[in-house]
Amino acid sequence: MATTSPEKRRTIGVCERCGKPTVVWVHPDGSVRSVSGHNACPCPTPSFRPVRDG
Repeated sequence: MATTSPEKRRTIGVCERCGKPTVVWVHPDGSVRSVSGHNACPCPTPSFRPVRDG
């Protein structure tokens, strides 16, 4: 289940480089960052995107 606030939204995301799923924050400016920080996936420079619902 996603959590929403005026500053950011928590949801499931995936690293676009390795495909590993993780929990992410989606910010109003469109940036996506892992909730768990640097240990979200093995990539040296991970790039996350939210997974669409449905």
